[in-house]
Amino acid sequence: MNFQEARTNMVLNQLRANRISNNDLVDIYENMERENFYPEDLKHLSYADTLIKHSDGRFILPPLTSANLIQSLDDIKNDHILEVGASIGCLLYTSPSPRDQRGS
Repeated sequence: MNFQEARTNMVLNQLRANRISNNDLVDIYENMERENFYPEDLKHLSYADTLIKHSDGRFILPPLTSANLIQSLDDIKNDHILEVGASIGCLLYTSPSPRDQRGS
């Protein structure tokens, strides 16, 4: 699977087409290798516009849902974010908090 092409299509057809207008956020999505956050058996779904069932009844949000959530937080570049119950850490990575404050 060509993940770069899938990432580009996700940004154009999911984010930009659905009013994700925060350019810093879109830039993060354009450059984040989302597939690296997924277990091997789910990597092919990393850019899909679908809710993915993970382990223990948890779910991975689609890119558009997580982008809308983060964009709705408005300007929080200097705030700290605590993500409770993170399934794969992708949402926390895309948050606009300072990069050096993010967990790995």
